[in-house]
Amino acid sequence: MPSVFHSLTSPHLCRKKLKKRRRNPTKTLTLNPSRKPPTPNLEPQVSGREEAEEPLEEEEEEEVGFKLRPSASSRSFAVQPLGNLFLLDPCANARNSGLGALRVLSDELLLDILGLLCGRDVAVLSAVSRSFYVFAGHEPLWKNLVLEELKGDFLFDGSWKSTYVSGIAPRSAPSHGAAITIRNFYSDYLFQSWLCANLEMKPEWLERDNIERRRGISVEEFVESFEEPNRPVLLEGCLESWPAMEKWTWEQLVKVCGDVKFAAGPVEMTLERYFRYADSAREERPLYLFDPNFAKKVPEMGSDYEVPVYFREDLFSFLGEERPDYRWVIIGPAGSGSSFHVDPNSTSAWNAVIKGSKKWVMFPPEIVPPGVHPSPDGAEVACPVSIMEWFMNFYGACKNWKRRPIECICRTGEVVFVPNGWWHLVINLEDSVAITQNYVSRRNLLNVLDFLGRPNASELVSGTKDRVNLYDKFRNAIDAAFPGTIDQLRQKAHEKMTQKKKLTFWESVSDANAGGFKFSF
Repeated sequence: MPSVFHSLTSPHLCRKKLKKRRRNPTKTLTLNPSRKPPTPNLEPQVSGREEAEEPLEEEEEEEVGFKLRPSASSRSFAVQPLGNLFLLDPCANARNSGLGALRVLSDELLLDILGLLCGRDVAVLSAVSRSFYVFAGHEPLWKNLVLEELKGDFLFDGSWKSTYVSGIAPRSAPSHGAAITIRNFYSDYLFQSWLCANLEMKPEWLERDNIERRRGISVEEFVESFEEPNRPVLLEGCLESWPAMEKWTWEQLVKVCGDVKFAAGPVEMTLERYFRYADSAREERPLYLFDPNFAKKVPEMGSDYEVPVYFREDLFSFLGEERPDYRWVIIGPAGSGSSFHVDPNSTSAWNAVIKGSKKWVMFPPEIVPPGVHPSPDGAEVACPVSIMEWFMNFYGACKNWKRRPIECICRTGEVVFVPNGWWHLVINLEDSVAITQNYVSRRNLLNVLDFLGRPNASELVSGTKDRVNLYDKFRNAIDAAFPGTIDQLRQKAHEKMTQKKKLTFWESVSDANAGGFKFSF
């Protein structure tokens, strides 16, 4: 029987390119840090809508250090952070001696180069030296090879490398023999990738819950208190009548959906294959099942829930089949989720948890989260490689801000309302199933029209094939269904803006800078 090495070095394997990822520069990592690093001054300059400032909270000195998941052990990973090399001779780093002339390259650049190789060449390179053995074993390399070559037709086999071997050469089962012993190998890049994949959420990342919670409020109160002022809220007691609350276990979903494939990252997979992956995968960025066509693929799923009463006015529905993608089933294991983003097309959204729980962090439109760098036109957003990396390096930075983010844990049966323009990050704290929908109501109609009418709308609009003409189609649909509504809303918005700018008598005679009065005779 051919060995794993021979399976991987088969000449028919072709060259593939790894999607480039940028890891945010971070502080030097150590296995057992004893001192708390200084918190960078990342407080934002706030403009636009004014809100009441929260008083600063007195917090105890937090204990620095990380707790690994029960399934992980620091002894099982050969790479150490560079901080552990601080008091040693730099020549002691085995990384450099095994790379030859390539030792001058950064770890990230070296992995980018390896990402250009096919599976056969990566396997050959792993036999060159212990250093190349470490780099060639980097799991994201094999993950990209699996997703590019096998698409969603793979059975996860405990690691992406084993999955690749099993998928490419199924008759030569991988031998899980003893790995090569690696000592004195130091790399922040490789270590942080492993750490983010195996780290538990720290208690201080979960304890803050400052979102407003409501149960049984009227639609009028929701509109007046939250939708109109564009404020998040967590709604309780909205999902009791949903059949999905009882039916949507993983086992039942596999039975109902059968061989139907759902979008998970860049591929499509059956739920049976996805759940097999989700049950055993431990990685920095788990595949997240996020499918906009689930109700068309499996009509029974579409009938197992109904839109909560607060969100039933959806003006995009007047576009019929030409409306942008607007609803998704979301399934993922603990650690999966969405990094910071603003919802598409300037829509508002609601997210209902059917199984599991999710940690939310939200910033208002005028405050860009720390570590997040949107392009000037808003078409692209640069942020840390993973959600866990953001918590490790940036969550503490906003701890003492006067205007801290809105945070909560949304549990089974609860719904989060995400107002238009709000930055939000979501991470699953356990295996989770959820439904989310984006919508346009009268309160948000002008925002959406302004967004769709931007000069670079072809780059910003998403979820539709006709990005250029969506503005005209949507405006015409609203004018036909509700004649004069857009003009009335614009007039109302103008009056509200004028009212804000209008000074009272006392404001007109008071010199705000001097604190006294002024007279203009």
